[in-house]
Amino acid sequence: MSQDFQPDWTMPLSEYARVQKESMPKIKPLVWIGEGSKMAFATTAIGDFKCQYASHANQWSASSNTWCPFRISWFNTFEEAKAWCEQEHERRVRECLM
Repeated sequence: MSQDFQPDWTMPLSEYARVQKESMPKIKPLVWIGEGSKMAFATTAIGDFKCQYASHANQWSASSNTWCPFRISWFNTFEEAKAWCEQEHERRVRECLM
């Protein structure tokens, strides 16, 4: 949030949330390597993300090896798995900015 922003306590909560969201920096999306194959990777300074097709389950797994425990989530499509990774990456970056 901008350092010079002073909350107006009479401001409606929805307006305050909008101002707060606008003041957050835009987070650069992940850059995927191997997209279009059965496995794709994205490497960042705060961790690595992987989307991989599991033929035995007929699903895509999305995982991150940054923090323990190692997290794996399952999705029906590559786009869903990739979206989870993007959301997890953004959450971690915002957590560092707080």
